Amino acid sequence: MKVITKQTQFPYPISEALLEKWPDSIYLLDIHTKIPKDILPERCIGLCDNLSPENVISLCINTNIQHVVQTSNPDFENDIHVAASVITKNKMFFENPFSTLLGNVEPQFRYTLKASKQKETVMIAVRKHLESLPRSNTIKDSLMFIADELFTNALFNAPFGSLSKDQHIDRTAPIELPIEDYAELFIAENGKKILIGCIDPFGSLIPKKLFSMIHQCYEKGVLSSMRMGTGGAGIGSYFMFHMSTNFYVLVQEGTKTFVCCALPMGQSSKSKELIPKNLHFSLLKGEANVWDSNS
Repeated sequence: MKVITKQTQFPYPISEALLEKWPDSIYLLDIHTKIPKDILPERCIGLCDNLSPENVISLCINTNIQHVVQTSNPDFENDIHVAASVITKNKMFFENPFSTLLGNVEPQFRYTLKASKQKETVMIAVRKHLESLPRSNTIKDSLMFIADELFTNALFNAPFGSLSKDQHIDRTAPIELPIEDYAELFIAENGKKILIGCIDPFGSLIPKKLFSMIHQCYEKGVLSSMRMGTGGAGIGSYFMFHMSTNFYVLVQEGTKTFVCCALPMGQSSKSKELIPKNLHFSLLKGEANVWDSNS
């Protein structure tokens, strides 16, 4: 792994062991440094600190950098490993993302999403599970909101990703997925952080489109975005990103979507708000399937 900076010394604390673990075709980029013309932005991990959530989103939209990692985020070094795994299309990572995201801790909660009529049952199960977790009181409401949004996206958005912007899904109509298209809601924790996310088999999400909608909420304000009155304005996704300290959006087109939010455990709401956000995304098109069909 190589570093890129215009300064005489790389301004962020990086261990030699970390640099040596990954190939030189991956670059740790000081975001204040212009990317050399012979290096693809997709091969870079943008390093920074105290970058605002809005600017994290802007950086990904405007530069094609797909991984932004901030040094004051508690997952700084681990998220570099996550980014490198995604960049190198490490099959082990895609087969079991939790091995890297949470140190080999598997989800303690999984729920198969089959139909819209499940919503009340799913949300009750999520709340019951969260109430059993220690050190999570300050983030339970956020986790419930995220679970609700993940459920809605899995049933009403993901299966219909190919619709044009002028077509709208009736979210009051019942939806039932065929057995091969079931999605899964998951929750995993290791005592320090909680992951909550969803895996679906559609691979229809376009990360940059999602980020553009989130950025619009930052730019125009949530109330203004709500007044626009159309479904899919990105408000739910904005709040998912806003409530998270780490946000992961990994898509293999037409095959699978993995969306995951990380939140710290045992911290006050004020302390959580001060943690700078890490963001990771990937959109694989027309490549060999790196996802394990059984995962």
